[in-house]
Amino acid sequence: MKENKANETHLKDGAEINCGCDMLHCIKKNTEMAKKSIEVLIKKLDEGSFRSLLLSHYESYDDFSNRITGAITACGETPKSRNAFSDAMLWSSINLNTLMDNSYSHIADMLIEGNNMGITTITKELNACGDQLDGEIRALAVDLMQLEQMHIEELKPYL
Repeated sequence: MKENKANETHLKDGAEINCGCDMLHCIKKNTEMAKKSIEVLIKKLDEGSFRSLLLSHYESYDDFSNRITGAITACGETPKSRNAFSDAMLWSSINLNTLMDNSYSHIADMLIEGNNMGITTITKELNACGDQLDGEIRALAVDLMQLEQMHIEELKPYL
């Protein structure tokens, strides 16, 4: 990874930000949110193909998260840990959302919505950084978006 590009900064809403490291933290947050969501949802499912699919998605996010942790460390920063309040809010939201409907269709719909939100977040960050982003970091962001799009396609049959 090129240090000079990873550490380039630009102004966003009047504040100077580091494109490379900020993008890596954004990717890390995205993967951790996905993992936490799946952890909560998986407890609501019996054994079967849908549960196996979600476990597979969890593993892919976990692998991606580990890759990003290394990249953040290489950037000279420490990965930010998830905040307990955010985790509690996510847990509450998922449990409330599945209280009346915990069908595979509803859970697949929730996960597809989450994947789309992740893609949107990464796209916005890519657009904010423009050409100031290291090619390797940009590739990681694109890889995550492709992974999320693949997950969407795998979830569609359950709608």
